[in-house]
Amino acid sequence: MSANKKHLALYNTQLKEREEIIRDFVVRQDTFQKLFSEIQSAPMQRTEQHYLLVGQRGMGKTTMLHRLAIAIEDDPKLKTWLIPVVLNEEQYNITELANLWETVADTLGELDEEHFGDLFDQMETQVQRKDYERFSFDLLTKRLSDTGKKIVVFLDNFGNFLEKLGDLEARQLREILMTNNQIRLIAASSVMLEPQFSYEKPFWEFFHVIQLEGLSRQEAPTLLLQLAENMGRKEMMEKIIQHSPARIEVLRRLTGGVLRTTILLFEIFLDNESGSALNDLEAILDHVSPLFKHRMDDLSTQQQKIVDAVARHWDAVSVKEIAARTRLESKLVSAQLKLLYQNRIIDRITTSTKNHLYQLNERFFNIWYLMRYGKRKDQTRVIWLVKFLEAWCDGNELEHRLERHIRHLQDGTLPAEQLLFMTEVYCAMEKTISSEKRQALIKVALETLPNALAKHLSASDQALYMQGEALLNAYRYSEAISLFLKSKNKTGQVYLITATTYISLGEYDKAKEFYLKAYKTGDATSLWFLAFFLVLFTGRKQESLKYFRLSLDKLKENYPIGALISTYIFPIRQNNKNEADNLYREVYEQYRTTEVSYFYSRYLIGNNEIESGISIVDEIINKDEFIKLEEEKGNLIFILLLAKKQTQVVYRIFEESQLDLKERLKPIWYALMYLMQDEFPDEYRRMGSELKETVDEILQQVKEKQEKET
Repeated sequence: MSANKKHLALYNTQLKEREEIIRDFVVRQDTFQKLFSEIQSAPMQRTEQHYLLVGQRGMGKTTMLHRLAIAIEDDPKLKTWLIPVVLNEEQYNITELANLWETVADTLGELDEEHFGDLFDQMETQVQRKDYERFSFDLLTKRLSDTGKKIVVFLDNFGNFLEKLGDLEARQLREILMTNNQIRLIAASSVMLEPQFSYEKPFWEFFHVIQLEGLSRQEAPTLLLQLAENMGRKEMMEKIIQHSPARIEVLRRLTGGVLRTTILLFEIFLDNESGSALNDLEAILDHVSPLFKHRMDDLSTQQQKIVDAVARHWDAVSVKEIAARTRLESKLVSAQLKLLYQNRIIDRITTSTKNHLYQLNERFFNIWYLMRYGKRKDQTRVIWLVKFLEAWCDGNELEHRLERHIRHLQDGTLPAEQLLFMTEVYCAMEKTISSEKRQALIKVALETLPNALAKHLSASDQALYMQGEALLNAYRYSEAISLFLKSKNKTGQVYLITATTYISLGEYDKAKEFYLKAYKTGDATSLWFLAFFLVLFTGRKQESLKYFRLSLDKLKENYPIGALISTYIFPIRQNNKNEADNLYREVYEQYRTTEVSYFYSRYLIGNNEIESGISIVDEIINKDEFIKLEEEKGNLIFILLLAKKQTQVVYRIFEESQLDLKERLKPIWYALMYLMQDEFPDEYRRMGSELKETVDEILQQVKEKQEKET
C-alpha cells in the first residue's frame, strides 16, 4: 500500500484490504463478538432486532461495520444464505428511499453478478413510474425470495440519511423494517439521533443502541502495538509502553480514546520515540488543525462567536454566561445554541433547574481551540491539566514509584550511588511493599548496580566485586563478604554492600562497623542507612536517633529529607505512636522546609490530627513547591482531606488559593464538587468528559481510604 493510501485509510476504511481490516481489528472485540453472535443465532425467519452504533467521529463505527460484513462472508453457514451489503460511508446520491433500494441493488450486483447483476438495470428502466419506490423495493425483495437470500444492510451516517428522507419516508422505512424479514439493518451515527429519543419521531425506541465509547486504558496500547507490528516497529512501541505509559494514557484521556486520534499518536511516536505527553499533544494538534479549522469556517459569524465563548470557558457554561461574554441577547444565543446542538457542535447538559449548560460536543476540539486561539492563560490551563494527568497516570502509589525505580536501574539513567541508596530504602520497607516487588527490585539491582559501581574500581578489584556479586546472588553471604574485603581500593559503595550483606547474616554490629567505614569515605547516605537499620532491626533507638539527626544535617542540601524522615518514622510508629509523633514534631520544627512541612502535614492528617495538619497546609498552600509535591505524590493531601470528609476545608483552600488551584488541579476540584452536590447541585455537571475517568479514580481512592478506616 502506498504512503498516500495509508494516509487516506485513516479516514476511509473502505480503502483498506479485507486482510488489513481483519489484522488491525484488535480492539472492541467484546462488542464485535456480541453483534456477530446475534447475527449467527438469528435465522431471519421473522423480523429481527435492528442495531444502531453510536459514537463520535473517528470512534471506529465504520471499521466495525466492515469487520462484521467480513465475518459474515467468512462464516461457512451464514454465507450460504446471508449477504452483507456495506454501503459507502458517504452516500451523496441517496436523497430518497428509492435511492436506497437502487444502491442496495447495485451493490448486490457487484457482490453476486450471477443472481443480481441485472437487478439495478431493471429498476432503472422504470424510474419514471409514480410508484417507483414501491416498485424498486418489490423487485428487490422478489429477487431475494427467488434466490433464497437475505441481506444485512450496513449503513453509516444514518442520521444524515434520515434528515434527507423526511418524516414520511422515514415512517415508510420503519414499517418495512418492522414487517419484512428479508432485510436487517445495522446502522451507525456520530450522535444519538433525535428520531431515537423523541417519541413523536418515526424511529422512537426502534433500534437496539450500542454506544461506542473511547478506547480503554488496556485497548489503546493494544492498538498501538498492532500498528507498530505492521510497520516493523514493535520493539519501539513496547519500549514506550513499558517506560512511558503516561505518554499514551494522558493523550487517551484528553482525546476521549478516539481510534483515529490514537492512530495519529502512533505516527507521532514513529517520528519521535522519546518525548512527553505535552509534546505529543502539540504534534496531534498540528495534525487535526485542518479538520477543526474547517469546522469553524463552516459556521456563521454569530455561531463562531458563541462557539468561541463556549470553548474559552472550557467547562460547561449557561446561556446567561454566554450572552454576557458575547454581548448577544439571550434569546438569540438560545436560538443559535439549538442549531449548534442539532449540528452536533454543541452538547446540552440538563441541570436541576430549567437552565441547561452547554459545552463543545467533541472535547478534543475544545482543547485544540484553547491551544490554537486562546490567550496565554487559556493555554496554561491546558498545560496544567496535561501535567496533572501525566503525574496521575504515571502512578502515584509507592509500588508504582518502585516500578519507576526499577526502570531507572535498568536504563542507568541515574547515578549508581543514588540508585543504590534508593534501592536499600525500598528494600527496607517490608511492611509497605509486597515481597514480590521487593524480590524483583533485588534481582534487578544485583544484575545492574554492581557493574555500575565497580567501574570506579581497578581491574583486579572489579573482578573481585563481580565474583562477590555472583555469590551474593546465590545467597552465599560469607563468601561474598570475603571477596568484597579483598579489594585494594575500598570505596564507600564496597563498604555499603558489605554492611548490607552482614545484615542478611544477622551480624548487626559488623553491619554498623561497615556503615561507619562507608561514611568515613565521604558517603553521607551511609549514616541514614545506619540509623534506619538500627531502628528497624536492633531496637537501639537512642543510638539510631543520633545517626538519624546527623544524617539529616549532612543530606539536607542534596536529598529529599522530607521523604527520608517519613520513611524513618514509619517503623517507630508501628511500635510506639506517641514516640513517633513527638520525634516527627521535633524534626519538623528543626527542618521547616516546604517539603518537610508537606510530609508532616500528611502524617498529621492521616493520624486524624486534622486541625494541626490543616494549619501546616495553610502555611505552604501558596508555594509552587507544595503544588509540585502534591502532583508528584498523587494529590495525597487533598485526597486524605476528602476521605476525612473535610470538604469545606478543601473548598476554602481552593477558593482562597493564589495559585488558581481550580484550574491547576481541575480533577480534584470536580471530585470536590461531586462530593458537595447538596450545596452545589449542578457545578460538577460543568466537567468535560475528558476529566471523568480521572475524577472517578480520585473518588474511588477517597472511598477506599474511608473504607480502610471503618
